[in-house]
Amino acid sequence: MANIHGTIKYWGRKEVGLIEKLIRNSDKHVLDPFCGSGITGVVAIKRGISATLSDINPVAVFITHNLLRHENIHKEIYKEIKRVCLEVEKEIYQFNRGTLKEAVWTSLYFCPYCGKEFKPKNTKRAGKMVCRSCNNRFWLKEAEVKEYPKTLKICTDGGLEIITDRLLLRKYMMDCKKYKPTYWYPRRKFTYPNGTPFRGEPGNVKYIHQIFFRRSLFAASRIYNAIEHIWKTDKSQGDLLKLIFIASLASATKMLPNSHTSGPSWKLPRYWIPPEKVEINFCKAFLRRLEYFTQYKEKISEIVKEYKISAYYFCNSAEPIEDKEIQIVRGDAQSLFIKGKFDTIILDPPHYHELKYFELTYLWQSWLVGSLKDRRFTDFNYWSSEIVVNSRINKSVEEYNRAITKVTKKMLRLLTKKGRIVMILHSSQPRLINSTIKSVKREVKSSLAISKIRVKIPSSAQGIHGRGKNCFYIIRISN
Repeated sequence: MANIHGTIKYWGRKEVGLIEKLIRNSDKHVLDPFCGSGITGVVAIKRGISATLSDINPVAVFITHNLLRHENIHKEIYKEIKRVCLEVEKEIYQFNRGTLKEAVWTSLYFCPYCGKEFKPKNTKRAGKMVCRSCNNRFWLKEAEVKEYPKTLKICTDGGLEIITDRLLLRKYMMDCKKYKPTYWYPRRKFTYPNGTPFRGEPGNVKYIHQIFFRRSLFAASRIYNAIEHIWKTDKSQGDLLKLIFIASLASATKMLPNSHTSGPSWKLPRYWIPPEKVEINFCKAFLRRLEYFTQYKEKISEIVKEYKISAYYFCNSAEPIEDKEIQIVRGDAQSLFIKGKFDTIILDPPHYHELKYFELTYLWQSWLVGSLKDRRFTDFNYWSSEIVVNSRINKSVEEYNRAITKVTKKMLRLLTKKGRIVMILHSSQPRLINSTIKSVKREVKSSLAISKIRVKIPSSAQGIHGRGKNCFYIIRISN
């Protein structure tokens, strides 16, 4: 099976090998009501068995469906979208007899009282600042921020040219001001529908479009406009291109730190703008992801074509499945009506307070709605039913445990005679995991056989803090 991780980054995604260990050779039907990006479906297809997958997040359903289904990008569509990308690249990324590969930008911070420059010690966990010039105290987000290019990497006929000349850097910065998007782009705020700001709001940036480089936003809006034109006449092909687009989207933002250890990528599970960031040629990033995606589809085509794969965004129920069928449903695990019996049920709920999927997929969903108002993605109110620990929206550990226990009791009724539930819990704080286990033991009346196995999973931000994430998975075997 092809490497699914190279197609799109999805926070908290499990390795295929881990899920393979949890599904038995004798299993015929599996269920995953927290499917995320669909790794359980990948394993099911690899094993030749059937699966019902669901998630409350419409973006998760979209990603899962388009990663698993058989169709690839048609040659004429590939050629057309590549033409658009090269046209945009020629218009905005040509500079100094070459084409931009990347630019490193640095942020300078100025006191909101006296206007003098200061250097914050830590921009990720900054408390109140003290200006050494005027002795006033203020929050970092109150400071004035100005961004300047530091170096440019230009691809020329002679190879890669690195530009540090101040006059050329200033010219590049001034040229950026010319690029104002002429096509649709999202203008949503980084807030929940009830007005609560997301965790770690990036300084004084409040709207989605403010987190993009000017050139990159221009390129992204232009390319997405072309994708929507394709989607209007061929929704199946348009959806594949939309997936490639959101997979590339982080490359258009200011969230990529200039890291020498792991390269530029979206490293922290929140929206942030590092003091030194990398601007990527978004056209190249999109075309590179397009190539990865088509190669991935070619590798899985033989094994997937035997399957019936369907997705449902507007029904809160799952029908019984047949052999070699993958059914993907958008629904709340607590209220989803599921028919049929399953040999193994994977319960992989959100990571307590560490990953907030509504926030992390908010950027993708905001683009997926599009100028055409794709109704699959217009619901931003599902956050109130999400199972997560989040004090900002009054979601407590106790509420989390009650929800997990409710789902577990519900899933027990869906097991075959020798079926089992496998629950995967994640946290850097073992006390949280133990509190969930106690809650399940207390509320589930039947006998509960639990084995707790600790697995070390590399952190998605390992390039920054060098730590792994503790993962425990708990196996429940029914009588």
